[in-house]
Amino acid sequence: MKKIKKIAVLGGDARQAALAAMLADNGYETATWAVNGNIGGAVRCAKWRSALASADAIILPIVAEDGGGRLNVSPSFIGDVPYLRDILDASSGVVLGGKMPDSFLSYAKEQSREAIDYFLSEELQILNALPTAEGAVAVAFENLDRTIFSSSILVVGYGRIGKALASLLWRMGARVDVAARKDLELARIEISGMTPRSISADSLSRLVAGGYDVVFNTVPCVLFDAEVLKFAREETLYVDLASSPGGFDFNYAKERGLRVLKALSLPGKYFPRSAGMIIGKIVLNYLSNLEEK
Repeated sequence: MKKIKKIAVLGGDARQAALAAMLADNGYETATWAVNGNIGGAVRCAKWRSALASADAIILPIVAEDGGGRLNVSPSFIGDVPYLRDILDASSGVVLGGKMPDSFLSYAKEQSREAIDYFLSEELQILNALPTAEGAVAVAFENLDRTIFSSSILVVGYGRIGKALASLLWRMGARVDVAARKDLELARIEISGMTPRSISADSLSRLVAGGYDVVFNTVPCVLFDAEVLKFAREETLYVDLASSPGGFDFNYAKERGLRVLKALSLPGKYFPRSAGMIIGKIVLNYLSNLEEK
């Protein structure tokens, strides 16, 4: 592939601004459209087609689509927003974005165009776990009347985010229980100094009836259904970090008057610069590999 000289960065939130600034700092001619925030040495364009002109690569947000086929932009943006297909048709460079719909990836393939979903990067998932964990703690700070230190906390799930969050809370002096399914995970939790708990409908019912100050869920399936939540204490703060469909029966929780907060995209909300630089690192790796082809 030819050397990449110009990059277009479109839409998204403040993470895209940090990404654009990072790309410009790395010597790329960088044009942006519908990107709010400090873009450093990048250039703002009034029209999205202007940003795409002669671009060798197009970088879409970490959630590229708005759910209706159009580019995901800030809620404060005013103006017409192009469909992802329009962006592809109006450009000739490689397209990189996060959580891109299968329909768009199929369309790009039909057009013999390269489209890369960088959200699938294992490195991104690992690097993104810590700012997600710190963001989860920030959510707790905003909604508790006590410190994390000495609080009783349950973390459900021991994947990347669960591990980072449980470890962070433990280092902050919380009493941390971690619920997981696999025996190997339970063993790792125990030797890390935390209390392992098994995940099952019966065990979760018993756990939510206990005295936790906060319960964080990281598992993307509805573990906390009505049968579990009927035992839940109203004093407990529940924070759902899981992607769709989430981990709670939100309608039942609302009927019970439980405090259940859906907390998504935390790195972008609390730490956009750090999160944007993480994306930038992954994007630069992809671009370097493409240039070597």
